[in-house]
Amino acid sequence: MGPDDPASAPKMDVRKRMIAERSSLLPEEWEVRSRALTGRLVCLDCIALAEHVMIYLPYVMRREVDTSMLLSWLEAAGKIVSVPVVRGRDLVPSLFHAGDPVAAATFGQPEPKNPVFSQSMPSVVIVPVVAADRSGVRIGYGAGFYDRFFHTLRRTGREAAAVGICFSFQVLDLLPSDPWDVKLDMIVTDKDVINIQ
Repeated sequence: MGPDDPASAPKMDVRKRMIAERSSLLPEEWEVRSRALTGRLVCLDCIALAEHVMIYLPYVMRREVDTSMLLSWLEAAGKIVSVPVVRGRDLVPSLFHAGDPVAAATFGQPEPKNPVFSQSMPSVVIVPVVAADRSGVRIGYGAGFYDRFFHTLRRTGREAAAVGICFSFQVLDLLPSDPWDVKLDMIVTDKDVINIQ
């Protein structure tokens, strides 16, 4: 393992590099890649069978995968759709419909202007990814919100599939991880679907 290997670099270095690479995508490429990825997502059994899916609203300036097409598809399919809202150190699912007004929240991420907190919990959570590896290790923005959300679900006896979405160049061979990190169950990119064993 050499100095250029992702696993030998601190998470912060990987995060900075991958955010810069993703942010440099031209709008047209971002849209094409997002559309291809959405096409793979809507074919997944876990999505087809889910009653409630939690999906993030994309931070466009950072070129997070555009989830608007998936959100519209989920609504048309009659699913309950929620989006994560930051409350203190936690994520709380808030019901959402395409076209609902949004505003920049704590970290600049879009959130509903008038959140309506869900009475049910999702069975599938679409997780934003800065970088991931094929064993399911995920690097996000570093605040641990999704890790805490999944740990809380498990403590209350509930399970939700963690489906990480990112562009193919964000999947690396090996990433550093910490004991509290929650691994993804699946990674979907614009080029493939990676099922984690």
